[in-house]
Amino acid sequence: MDPAGLAIGVVPLIVLTFAAYRRVADLRDQYSRLDKHLARLLKEIYADQCLFQAAVDVLLKLCGIPDAVRVEMMTNLHCDQWEEKSFSSRLHAELGDVLPAVVYAIESAKDTIAQIEDKLSELSSNTTNTKNGSTDPAKASKLNHEA
Repeated sequence: MDPAGLAIGVVPLIVLTFAAYRRVADLRDQYSRLDKHLARLLKEIYADQCLFQAAVDVLLKLCGIPDAVRVEMMTNLHCDQWEEKSFSSRLHAELGDVLPAVVYAIESAKDTIAQIEDKLSELSSNTTNTKNGSTDPAKASKLNHEA
């Protein structure tokens, strides 16, 4: 092949290669920005979860729940203490007519935080899978916690 023919054949390939490289670099930059945004959202969710737990803990203290029972209630949402009539009466005494609204707000916040955390963890897991070339969610989760 003559040099002119070679140049005419190679130059378009070089241009296509640089264009493809630019597209990949742009996608990588977008991915990096989204990954940082996801990390920030996960931190915000964690902060909201801590505030929620602190508010519930204060409410339990106001109701005169002993420390050991309060710890059990905070760590086990299915604890029998949540259903006891004495707790309900103490809660009602502290909150009065706003009790249904507070119960609804707590349940709603708990459900919303759990849903958002699940979705963000799923997205984070998928992000880690992609970064590490892994399709194993357990491996990705382990790598995600090590990062």
